[in-house]
Amino acid sequence: MDKNVELAYKTLDYIRAHPEEWSQQIYMCGSMACFAGRASLIALDMRHADQFRCRTAHASVPAFAREALGWTREEGDHVFNLFTRDFSVLERAVKEVLNGDVR
Repeated sequence: MDKNVELAYKTLDYIRAHPEEWSQQIYMCGSMACFAGRASLIALDMRHADQFRCRTAHASVPAFAREALGWTREEGDHVFNLFTRDFSVLERAVKEVLNGDVR
């Protein structure tokens, strides 16, 4: 499966530019989103979590994000299960996935 590097970096760039909308504590909450949630919204060209829920009623956020990013379950878990408030920790984990350091 090819990794969607562009989506991963767009997601990081968005979170870096809008830290007030980022919460790595839960997958999605209102207009705030973790990495998986934000990647899903970007992939679908959406702004808010309620739009995602309406469009993909049967898809879970992590499953949709993994597919959109081209990541395995292990790669997704490596990033999505980070319960951090430190952007540098998130960025490092994403780069580890993109560099093939997570299997």
